[in-house]
Amino acid sequence: YDEVQEEYAVDENGDSVLVKKKIVKKYQPPDSIALKTYLELGLEKSYEDMSDEELQAEKSRLLALLKEQDDKSKSKKKKTEKPVGKITPIEELLETSKQITDDESEI
Repeated sequence: YDEVQEEYAVDENGDSVLVKKKIVKKYQPPDSIALKTYLELGLEKSYEDMSDEELQAEKSRLLALLKEQDDKSKSKKKKTEKPVGKITPIEELLETSKQITDDESEI
């Protein structure tokens, strides 16, 4: 990186005046702890590398998390009547997931 060193002097009017400006190139070695942390965080397993069982477990975990968040948001809202036959997007997603899982188990 470049470090700028500036030297000022006060002139007869009391104003600061730039007398010298020196640019020094400095080298700062990389932080090994930061690099180690970056590598550890960046090595999460991607979905392409997961087995079918791991993908099913991740899908179940994410659906449970969505349902939990949906339940929390419902409990915070005032209880209102929802029209008969109307389902929330989360309920629709869960139903679709169950249908896909059922279809996969039939194969």
